[in-house]
Amino acid sequence: MNPAENSTRVTVEHKVAAALKSNGVPYVFGMPGGGSSIDMIEACRSENIPFVLLQHETSAALMAVVCGELTNTCGISLSIMATGAANQTGGAAYAYLERHPLICITECYGPVEMPLMSLQKIDHALAFSAYCKESITLGESDADLYVDKAIQIAKSERPGPVHIDFPLNVGQSSSSSLSKSLDENNPQNVCGDLDKVVDSINSSQKPLVIVGPVALRQEAGDQILDIVDKLQAAVMVTSKARGIISEDHPLYAGIMSGVYTKGTLEERIVSKSDAVIAIGLDRMELLSPWKHKQPIITLDAIEIDENETVGQPVASASGSLPNLLRSVSIGLQSRSTWNHEEVSMFWSQAMGELGAHRNHLNATSVLLHARKAAPKDSIVTAEAGVYGRVSLYAWKVYEPKTYFDSSGANTMGFSIPAALGASLVKPRQKTISLVGDSGFLMRASELETAARLNLAPIIIIFDDATLGMIRIKQRSKGYKRDGVDLAQTNFVTLAESFGGQGWEVRDLHEFDSAFKIALDSHRMSVIDVRVDPDEYASHIKPIRGI
Repeated sequence: MNPAENSTRVTVEHKVAAALKSNGVPYVFGMPGGGSSIDMIEACRSENIPFVLLQHETSAALMAVVCGELTNTCGISLSIMATGAANQTGGAAYAYLERHPLICITECYGPVEMPLMSLQKIDHALAFSAYCKESITLGESDADLYVDKAIQIAKSERPGPVHIDFPLNVGQSSSSSLSKSLDENNPQNVCGDLDKVVDSINSSQKPLVIVGPVALRQEAGDQILDIVDKLQAAVMVTSKARGIISEDHPLYAGIMSGVYTKGTLEERIVSKSDAVIAIGLDRMELLSPWKHKQPIITLDAIEIDENETVGQPVASASGSLPNLLRSVSIGLQSRSTWNHEEVSMFWSQAMGELGAHRNHLNATSVLLHARKAAPKDSIVTAEAGVYGRVSLYAWKVYEPKTYFDSSGANTMGFSIPAALGASLVKPRQKTISLVGDSGFLMRASELETAARLNLAPIIIIFDDATLGMIRIKQRSKGYKRDGVDLAQTNFVTLAESFGGQGWEVRDLHEFDSAFKIALDSHRMSVIDVRVDPDEYASHIKPIRGI
């Protein structure tokens, strides 16, 4: 590279780094190569944006997502070309399916080299097209403007990833165009039939409020509480909206995940209602299409295409949710539609069925003991698995952004990088990772990342030496048990090999002792909870109906 080219490259990297800085980006995560990615790292260093090295590109993207959410910015992940970029698409898929802003930056060949090369040559834009809102290739003159616009598109409703190809030699070209208008999916003034919305709610006898993640992003918690208190209506949330209502509220009635089987916990609550008020509810979190028969009234930040709505709303309105909800609340009749006692009875029955009152170790009792001992503002990360579904009921969430889960993608391997992201950004809050043995093994190499960064999450492994949820589904279909069992791993020794500490526990007393030490420690901690596979599997019946 001649000096003139080098000057151009430095200029481009610094433009990009400056754009990240102006958007409040605190970290860049990834696995670098020897070209534009290390130039990018150096430019970010000059802007005091640290680069965080991960062991895998998917882990980097997942960690970036949680960092972005906790800092109200946009996650940034970085990879080399070809196979490194392909690894990063796993994180992009998570962000796309679960509505998180993420910028995925990949090295690529410049326009001169591209026709001449075969090594590590793939079409990144095509590879990311299924998972990203947009894909661009940076040019020399306007790179900062396009990075800024890409971040704004990633954050606009519905949020999602944007892919940026960063050529090894940019040349004099401009960045490729971004098709979306910045205002295309931003909340507008209130639109829809507000009178019909208010009349539909007022005509119901037992309305149920269901809150989705859009309301959390719009910081509409106070306005939702006002409506709940005015109607004295029961309120459910999706897993990604947990904390918008403190779960010790007497009208809090659990989690909506799109389970319609009669007798399941969420069906019991919905079946008592005669109307559903859906506030910021996004169908990406529902396990299957909406099947409840009650009239549904929809309030959202943006207008939703009729092919993307949850159910068939009888009335709807959209706009800035805090303003929209204030307008709706003015017209609502104050009344008592739900009895606090019936909600309390629901919880008593639910916890009894989940084994909360048993004096031995099971998923529910472990989570209840951990919740009682942990600080109220502890951050919990979970993912696909029996323990994760049990945590929807057994682990109470009191504040926004203290519970991170995978719902729209049901991503195995999410919890560990998510916990590292939370530990990095919020070191004064205790972070607890709930993970199965297989999910842990999928990201075990990231213990090195935790050790290098001096992070101290508590990792609780629910260890039944099998893929618990898949085994349950095999059994429900009458299949032979095949392809689901794991070799037993010594997780304690593994943790210690990375400078952490660990315990294998088989009863509640042992768990309580280990968890107390971990809470008071500044070291990474792993607690291997040996659960009975048969009892562990039984927890899922009242939650999923299988």
